[in-house]
Formats: sequence, C-alpha cells, structure tokens
Amino acid sequence: MNIILERYCYDDSWTLGKLIIGEKSFYTVERPWKDNRSSISCVPDGNYLLEPFLRPSGEKAFRLINPLLDVYANEIDIPEGTHGRYLILMHAANMPTQVEGCIAVGLSDGWMEGGAAVLSSKSAMSRVRDLLGEDDHALTISQKSGAVTS
Repeated sequence: MNIILERYCYDDSWTLGKLIIGEKSFYTVERPWKDNRSSISCVPDGNYLLEPFLRPSGEKAFRLINPLLDVYANEIDIPEGTHGRYLILMHAANMPTQVEGCIAVGLSDGWMEGGAAVLSSKSAMSRVRDLLGEDDHALTISQKSGAVTS
C-alpha cells in the first residue's frame, strides 16, 4: 500500500502534516527542518520504505528507510565516513519535543504546552497499525502545494 505524508506547515519549532493511508487520514507533527541533522530535524522529502518495528518498550511502530536520503535502518548500516541517520520511526507521541527526528501521528492537530501537537496519538497509532499490519509499505513525503512557512 502506498502511504502519503503531505507536510502543510513549517515553523522554527515544528513541522505539521497529513498522513493519508487509503481512505483514512491522520495528522503528524515532527521536528522542524534542520538540514537533516540527527535528532533535531525532520527527514527530507522523498520516498521511503516503511517497515514494522518493535520498540524496546514493546510498542509497535514503523521504521523509515531510504539510503539515498541518508536514512538507514540501523547505525551499523551507515557507510563509514558519512553522517547518515538511523532508526527514524513513526510512533505515538503528541509534541515535536517528544520525538528525535521521528514522526508522531494523531487523530487531529492542535496545541499543547504552547506549541503545535497532534492529539489522541495512541488511538491514531492503533488505527495505523490495523491499516498497515505487519507488511512493508511505500511512504512518500512531500510538501503540500501552498504549505505555510514561518
């Protein structure tokens, strides 16, 4: 299944998007764009492999992979002498401060603690897991036409 993430709002503190899976849609919040720097930036626009991943906590998430965009599955996969990123996940979280380069998914967007957030994240991730199952998928991340930047 092809999945689309359209980013529609960019700020110095966050990036907001809409995740489309078939007929269903969700909202996302990520760190702001900071030149793809590890732990502080969202990942670049592009095409990714999205594969199921079990976090140490037992939470089921999804891992993004695209070596052409310097996004790898594991640290050991990063070519020597390069500065790639690894373990970029789509998982439950509400605010960009709760992710380190990952994508938080919610049922709606909103505000928490004075900043952009997604709401009902655990419910959203449960629905995403039901839709995607245990299979690998293609994820396309792009900037929506007319996206707001501040």
